[in-house]
Parts: sequence; C-alpha cells; structure tokens
Amino acid sequence: MNTLQIYEGIVEPNSDNNAMESGSLQVKYAEGVATVHYCSPYGGFDYGFVGIPLAGTKVAFARTNKGNYVLLGAIFTTEWHEKEVGGEKDFIATPTLPDKAEIFKWSGFPGKSVWKDPNNNKIWLNHQTVNTEDEGEKQDRGILLRTELEKHIHINDTKDAEYIILGDRANNEVDDKVNWIGIIKDAEGLDDDSIVAFATNKITLTGRGVGDIKIVVKANHFDVDIIIENEGAGNINIIAAQGDINLTAEQSNINLTAAKDIILDAGGEVGIHAGSAITETAGGTISQSAGASFTQSSGGAMSLSSAAGSWSAAGLSLGSPVAML
Repeated sequence: MNTLQIYEGIVEPNSDNNAMESGSLQVKYAEGVATVHYCSPYGGFDYGFVGIPLAGTKVAFARTNKGNYVLLGAIFTTEWHEKEVGGEKDFIATPTLPDKAEIFKWSGFPGKSVWKDPNNNKIWLNHQTVNTEDEGEKQDRGILLRTELEKHIHINDTKDAEYIILGDRANNEVDDKVNWIGIIKDAEGLDDDSIVAFATNKITLTGRGVGDIKIVVKANHFDVDIIIENEGAGNINIIAAQGDINLTAEQSNINLTAAKDIILDAGGEVGIHAGSAITETAGGTISQSAGASFTQSSGGAMSLSSAAGSWSAAGLSLGSPVAML
C-alpha cells in the first residue's frame, strides 16, 4: 500500500530563474533541500490560477508515488524559525493571516476571503452578516479590488449601502473619495438610483468618433430638470469651434436670466425665433451684435427689459411688435 508523505519546510531563495519560472521551488526541510513543484487548484498549458510563495514562507508539500515533490500550500502560524541571512543566522517570523483584523472584525468567525500580494494589492470577497445588541443586524457584503496606493473598485451589496465605486486614494466609505465615479443604488448622503462623478480638479468628456455626445433624460411622465450649475466664480462656456449652438424647446420656453448682463455676440448671424413671446430681461445691459444679420421674430410680442443698463443692437431686423422698457 502506498502512503502519502507530507513534509513542511521553508522556501529558499532560488537563483535558477528557469526553474522558478517553471514553478519549481527550493524548500529546506528536515531531510535537506527539495525541489517542490507548484500546484494550483486550476490550470493547464499557459493558463491557471498562480500565487507562488516567496522565500521565507513556511509551506507544506507532499511526495508523489513517482518521487516528485508537490506543493500543498502555505502554513500560517505564529512560530519563529531560524534562517541564515547574509552568512549569519537570524530568527524570522512566519507571516500571520493577511488583513486578519478585517477578516474577523465583527466576530470570531471569518467574514471575508482575501487574496493579497506582498505589495498590498488585494481582492476582498465580503460575506459577513452579524446581529448585535446595540446596532441590530450589520452587513458587509460585496467585492473590493484595491491597489497598493488605494485606487480601487468597490462593488457593495450591503443593505442600505448598495453601490459600485471606482475611486482613488480613499478608504472604504463612499463620501471620503478624492476622485471617484459611483453607480449608486442606495447610499447615505447621495441620491438613490443615480450616477455620480466627483473630481478635485477637472471632469472632461471627449468624443473622438463621428457620433454625438448626448445627455438624455427619458422621463416622459415626470418633471425632470437637466441642470448645469457653477457654484464658483467662473463662467459656464458653451463653444462650437465650427458648427452652430442650438437651443430648442419643442413644447415649452427657453429662459435667459441674468443678475447682470446678457450678451449675444456672433461673427456671423444671430437668429432668435419663437412661436410665442420673446422676453429678454437683465439687471444690467442687454447687448446684441452680429457680424452679419441679427434677426428676432416671434408669433407674439417681444419684450426687451434692462433694469439698470441699456439695450443695444446693430443691424437688427424685428419681425413682430416690440416693447422696449
């Protein structure tokens, strides 16, 4: 009868790169040094799941019926072992479980599966639900992929905190992101069922194809606004380098309101046309100028009102009764 022999040892530095790249480890154990072949739960020719332990890791390995040594896995203990470093002997601690505080953060049972490399790049699979006397049921469910510098993707299925976040330099909370984009189902401090983008500097949308960039609200039965708002002291600039800028309200009004001046200025033609009334109101000056013709026409009346300034237009053609106030 064949018996399976299982050994434990310490992975040694391997100076043979070809052997290392083929998955062969040098492992020091009680009987000497063995060449141990890496073994994965899934793999084949040029594909598979690979996580080769580094030098100094305590591992378990077995001897097959053909005399080969095969890796079984890493051993996590708090033991210390003696190792020669630079010609001198030293005591090295075997690493503990990665992110142990997170794995067992709410109870004595593991609530997280972790895949973490030595540079602190990690994947967390969260699957914890506990009941507490003070806070009732607490959940931590979802997937977190995080880099060494904390750039991350967080897919959260936790109750009352359902979202997908792509973030930069942040912890695990939605409202602490520095630069982030979120698809929000339910999150405290944010609108439900929304898409949110936040940047400390600039947000740029660039289309390099032949199609359009569209912002569309499909809410036929609801009064839903599209709002472009600048809360700072700067301007809102809409620039067409070669084409036109068109403002169209198919069933309602276009409103231009300013606390100071309203300025319409074009190198070519300016045309303002309405099926009903045209109303222009400014706290300061209304200035309209065009390099070619300037046309205003409406099916109703035109009202031009400047409370504190003046109204002027060059080469203006008016297509309906005008009230200048």
